[in-house]
Amino acid sequence: MTKISVLIGAFLLASIGVQYWAHSTRGSSGTTVTVKSRSTAPSFQMKDVGGKEVGLTELRVHWVILDFWATWCGPCRAEFAVLDEWFDKERASGLLDSVVVLAVNAGEERDVVRQFVAQNEIPFRVVLDEDGTVVKSYGVDALPTLVMIDRNGRVSDVKVGLDSGVGQKLSAWLRAQQKGATP
Repeated sequence: MTKISVLIGAFLLASIGVQYWAHSTRGSSGTTVTVKSRSTAPSFQMKDVGGKEVGLTELRVHWVILDFWATWCGPCRAEFAVLDEWFDKERASGLLDSVVVLAVNAGEERDVVRQFVAQNEIPFRVVLDEDGTVVKSYGVDALPTLVMIDRNGRVSDVKVGLDSGVGQKLSAWLRAQQKGATP
């Protein structure tokens, strides 16, 4: 093997490693979410893991946070830990009194999600987008993705990828919403 072949091989291996890391922590490099801030949030009707229906129109009096995720997604599981800590902290403060957080599973079978939920404590309602309709209507192409919807049913903000500071950002967004401002 020549020195150039070894260098090319090392470069390719490093490139693959960087691409894997970037994709697993921040989503694909071409990530786009077609639903933009201040646009009307697409309506949906989904069932939670217990079989109860939930729809966006019935949640209009609340601020809604949609967390798009999947059981196989490592960054999604890591974000659950961050959101769990945030949820516990802010629930005691009263900040979450008018907030609905829905963990929207992206296209997995009900039994897979039920088993995951049974094995993991998730402090918010888990809903199933089994056919991917809601994922498509929101234009989500990377997981995890958070979509924040204001009380008027408009998309207020979108966060794509794992962010260890997402709890502070959600708290700031909610406080700004309560004051009638945008963060």
